[in-house]
Amino acid sequence: MILEVCVESVSGALAAAAGGANRVELCADLYRGGTTPPPASQALCIENCGAEVVVLIRPRPGDFEYDWRELDEICLDLRLAREGGAAGVAVGALDKKGRVDRAALRRFMRAAGPLPLTFHRAFDWSTQPAADLEVLVEQGVRRVLTSGGAAQAALGHDKLKDLVQQSGERIEIVGAGGIRAANAAELVRHTGLQALHFTAFEPAPSAAHERALECPLSAAALPKDSERRKTSAALVRALRESI
Repeated sequence: MILEVCVESVSGALAAAAGGANRVELCADLYRGGTTPPPASQALCIENCGAEVVVLIRPRPGDFEYDWRELDEICLDLRLAREGGAAGVAVGALDKKGRVDRAALRRFMRAAGPLPLTFHRAFDWSTQPAADLEVLVEQGVRRVLTSGGAAQAALGHDKLKDLVQQSGERIEIVGAGGIRAANAAELVRHTGLQALHFTAFEPAPSAAHERALECPLSAAALPKDSERRKTSAALVRALRESI
C-alpha cells in the first residue's frame, strides 16, 4: 500500500516519513485546498526527506480554469520542480465545460518532462470523469488524485471502485479526502485502492495565542492565526498499521 501524506512544511515531511509515508505531497495554504510551495521549502524537503517528494503546482486557490499567464506560471513551476529534484509533480486544469483541459495538459507534460505527473483533485470537478480518465491515460499521466467526486472518499467509495476497475494498471488511482486510520481499511477493501493520500495534522502549540486573539491578521472567514497544525508521525503510523 502506497501512503502519500500531504504536508505544508519540511518538518511535516520529516514527520510523515518517520510515520511510514512512501511519498509526501508538498503544498502551501492547505486551508484553501493547497497552492505551490516556496522554492526553499521544495529544496529542503527534497534534500532532507526520506520519502519521495511530489510538489503541488497550483498558482492560486479557486477553480481550475487558467488564463495564459497562469499557465505560463504553472509550466515554469513544473520545470523548476523538475530541475530541483522533485520525484513527481501534481497539477491539473479544466476547460470551460468542466472537462480536462487537453491543451494545458500537453503543456504540463512537456514541462514536467520525465517526472511522474499526478492530475490532482481538479479531477473531482470533471463533468465526465470516466471519459476524462481515458484522456489522462492517453496523455501519459501517471496518477490521478480523487475522492470519487464526493466531499470525502468514504462517500465516493462506489465511484472510486469504478475508477479503479476502469483504470486497470494503466494509471494509478490515489484515493483522497477525509481518509483516516478509522476508515482506511474499509475503504481499501471496498474499492481495491492501492494508494491513499491524506493529511495527518494535529494541533501545534503557539505562544502567540493571546496576542493573536487581540490583533488578528487573517480575514474573519479564515482560520485564526493562532491555529497551527503539524503533521503527526503517530497518525501516519496508525493509518499504516490499520491496513
